[in-house]
Amino acid sequence: MDELYDQFERYLEQEMSPQERLEMDVLIKNDPIIAEEFQLYQQIRLAVSRRSAQEKADKQLETQLQLMGKNYFNASDSNSGSPRRFSLNIWLAVAGVAAAVVLAVMFLMPEKDLYKRFREFPDAELTLKGSETENNRLTDAADLFNAGKYDQALTIFSNYLQNDDPNNIEVRYYLALCQMELGNTGYARQVLTNFADSGSAFATDANWFLALAHLRENSYNACRQRLTQIPTDNTYYKDAQKLLKAIEGK
Repeated sequence: MDELYDQFERYLEQEMSPQERLEMDVLIKNDPIIAEEFQLYQQIRLAVSRRSAQEKADKQLETQLQLMGKNYFNASDSNSGSPRRFSLNIWLAVAGVAAAVVLAVMFLMPEKDLYKRFREFPDAELTLKGSETENNRLTDAADLFNAGKYDQALTIFSNYLQNDDPNNIEVRYYLALCQMELGNTGYARQVLTNFADSGSAFATDANWFLALAHLRENSYNACRQRLTQIPTDNTYYKDAQKLLKAIEGK
């Protein structure tokens, strides 16, 4: 079991070779017991990460409060004859505590909330080149996707790939985004990796969403790796820089 957990850790930290990752994806997908263990491992990993972050933030907050308290009382002693100055010092101390608390809350923001903060999908605009029935299905799926009804859009996208056009790259791309939003990050990563490495029109954007998929799994090194591949002229470059800053030290 320890060996399996080691493999989970290497998988989440993007330390596996492409072949090893593919084998692990297949194993997780086809073995319910392994899939359950993997989900449990991710939950434990997240809890440990949050606990570590909380302890660090608590220590920083404690140090800041002690420093502000020391400075406050020193200032009060030297200006004890000035009620106006005394009142000002109180408000400065309160403001300092409030700022420290805000910083602590931001530092402790769960990765899921961080994901939601940065996740903003593009509108699905699909090329309609099939029969009227097929085009209507795609239009319905795109409308559902754009309305945030990812589970319903996923069903139509999946049926379309199975029954109509299994090689439609646009549908595969938006299906992967649905899977990621619904928590099936393993499948999403596999598809998005193919896009990112293909040189297609979706390649650069796929790196951004791959980074978000890794973020959901708390795989910070893999997340950083994808973020650094986003060029300066890409739509998501500024967000990528903000996310790099947000996960600094993780």
